[in-house]
Amino acid sequence: MDKRKKVQGGLKRLYEEMPPFITKDSIKFIENNIKDTDNVLEFGAGGSTVYFAKHAKKVVSFESGGYIVRPRKLPRSVEWYSAVVKFLEQKKLNNVELYLLQAYPESGVLYERIINSFPDEYFNWVFIDGANRKLCLDITRKKLASGGYMVIDNYDHIPPPNGVTSMKVLMKYEYIGDCLDEYLKGWESKYFDEEGWAGKGTVIFKKP
Repeated sequence: MDKRKKVQGGLKRLYEEMPPFITKDSIKFIENNIKDTDNVLEFGAGGSTVYFAKHAKKVVSFESGGYIVRPRKLPRSVEWYSAVVKFLEQKKLNNVELYLLQAYPESGVLYERIINSFPDEYFNWVFIDGANRKLCLDITRKKLASGGYMVIDNYDHIPPPNGVTSMKVLMKYEYIGDCLDEYLKGWESKYFDEEGWAGKGTVIFKKP
């Protein structure tokens, strides 16, 4: 897909306040279970940030990827981050803490520092659709409340975009499926696959 079209598509979802860009059945699951007293932690800001801000009590969001990908360089997401901030302000959604993290591996240190500032079991939802996915999964398990939900989009292997030569550069494309059983052993899971979806679909785990 042309990068400009992808940017425009992301902005369309943001400005039209569309649901998170995950599989249709997983959206239905979230709509049926989210409460206005819930706290949400998400990796990958955008339309989902606005959606959660309107349906939950508090949202903590990290933007670490963005829609502009350059070969052999880190994703540059300042423009995307700024667009999300501006739209949240326009909608007067002041229940969001939004962070921009670009550098790898320094972003992992900042992830942990910020997330560990919250008490254990503070969040009712963790939404993973950003960079450094295995680390996100690992460090958020104890921050998710019992009975809370871990939502992971593109859970199966997807290749990096054209021009990106290193899997370590764009950590969003890190294969996460091989660690789900290890990290979330004993958690109830629901797989919402959709034909043609990158990484098969969306999986939602419920913490015991």
